[in-house]
Amino acid sequence: MIKVFNLMKETSEHLTIFVIPVKTVIHNTAMVLDSRFRGNDNSDTLSFFQKFLRIISFIFIGVICQVSGLYAGEFLYGVKFGSNYGGPMPVNEIQGAWGTPRYGSNFSAILRYDVNQQFSIQPEVMLTFRGLDYGQNYKRDTVIDTFRVSKKKKVIPYQISTFYNATAKGEMTTNYIEFPVQVVYRPFAFLNINAGFFLSFLIGGKSEGKARVVVGEVTDVMPPIRDTTVTFNNFSDINEWDGGFIAGSSINLYKGFSLGFLVSRSIRTFYKTIIDRNHYYNTYFNFYMSYLFKF
Repeated sequence: MIKVFNLMKETSEHLTIFVIPVKTVIHNTAMVLDSRFRGNDNSDTLSFFQKFLRIISFIFIGVICQVSGLYAGEFLYGVKFGSNYGGPMPVNEIQGAWGTPRYGSNFSAILRYDVNQQFSIQPEVMLTFRGLDYGQNYKRDTVIDTFRVSKKKKVIPYQISTFYNATAKGEMTTNYIEFPVQVVYRPFAFLNINAGFFLSFLIGGKSEGKARVVVGEVTDVMPPIRDTTVTFNNFSDINEWDGGFIAGSSINLYKGFSLGFLVSRSIRTFYKTIIDRNHYYNTYFNFYMSYLFKF
């Protein structure tokens, strides 16, 4: 009984020392992110993010501490690299719109804690690079303000009801630093089934292109009333951070190497505002190879 009491006392002191720095790191991380938000008013977002990070972190720490007291687990370290395919998907179909994802790349540092022979907890730090070509063709009614000159040389303004055709084409790249945390289940020695959540932060990219607007009906004898080409850049409309769920599977190959895939789906909208009366959510497929080792 005395040995058990001493062990509990030592464990309690160890946990107290361990939890306090984690709380400090979370607070400092949130402050850094706040300064990165380009001067926008994100007080509500930051407050939510801080609370969410604290809850998830302490749950994760609690699970680690609980299971480590029950089983003689071990830590594995590793790297992962792969390719991703996908993009921000609209909830509803948009007529005349199209998008072609580019294959992107991602690189991860892995820390895996094996609770026992069947279950593991695996946090990662990932850099992911994504791309997408997109466009939209649409036709809208419009009114043109014009004028005519009377015989008495008087300017008479009037309006013409007509329409315009717009064709927009753009390219998008988004670079994120991502923090996935997964629970790994091994029903067989060669097979891993993963599920978890992720938080990611936009660190770079672009979303720009050109739009041609033709006003009026164009025929062989009738030129357009107006034909203009404008450039656009809507990168600032993208939310600076994202979060969602991931799930997938992998197969163990040879001496720490494995092949796998993951599917991720955001629960936070891709854009800050509603676009074309639609919400968009990042949805990606990720194929990868990983290598794990012990120190």
